[in-house]
Amino acid sequence: MASFISLQNIVKKLKETGKYHIVFLGDSITSTEWVHPNWREVVEYILKKELEKIMEHWQDPSWGIRCFNAGFDGATTKDMLVKLDKYVINPDPDLVIIIGTSNDKDFKLSLREHKTNIQNIISRITQTGSDCVFCTSPTHLDYQIDPSYEPYVAEVSSIFPLPNSLFIDLYDKFRTFPLDRLYTFISEGNEVTGEKPGDTDPDHPNQLGNAYIAKVLLQEIFTIYFDPEKYIKSTLKGDKYPQY
Repeated sequence: MASFISLQNIVKKLKETGKYHIVFLGDSITSTEWVHPNWREVVEYILKKELEKIMEHWQDPSWGIRCFNAGFDGATTKDMLVKLDKYVINPDPDLVIIIGTSNDKDFKLSLREHKTNIQNIISRITQTGSDCVFCTSPTHLDYQIDPSYEPYVAEVSSIFPLPNSLFIDLYDKFRTFPLDRLYTFISEGNEVTGEKPGDTDPDHPNQLGNAYIAKVLLQEIFTIYFDPEKYIKSTLKGDKYPQY
């Protein structure tokens, strides 16, 4: 399978402009400010390591690749549109990765509004010349009990293919992983979703879950193989440069 973005194309941009900016847009699944390593950190680390292997100077990817966190806890696609210019377009991105739009369901946005908002977000991004990767939210821990996000997945998948864009159905891919090991955080309670304090948080993956998100993205976007189990074991051993 050909990569959506080849490493050689990134090398070319780094040599021509000295920079390659990646913006991560979404809700709490993207912000992930309470879990480390999170999938954003893993993607940045692995991408730089792979580029170091093929570039003459390690500083080129290490200094040239800059990543920006535009994840907003609790945000809907309507909120993301409001934040788009300042936090996504302004950093002059070469690539925007979007994860986390299931709040539209929880805040009762219609299927039509969900689809239209995402179309507008992607259109605005690609008009700047940036590539865009749109991912559905990862599978809920209790997806067999609560399939209410599935109509939103079906609705947004119908807009692809789009120019300079890649669609990844993370909702579908995640359900094949060991969910009981990926969701172990204890919830502080959530009035919107009905979670009670002390419940297992069914929405926010732990460190290993974030590594599995990174596995999907690295493979689907860049065709980079990544072993999340090996990576997390390496971090727990205290390796300065985790193996993968």
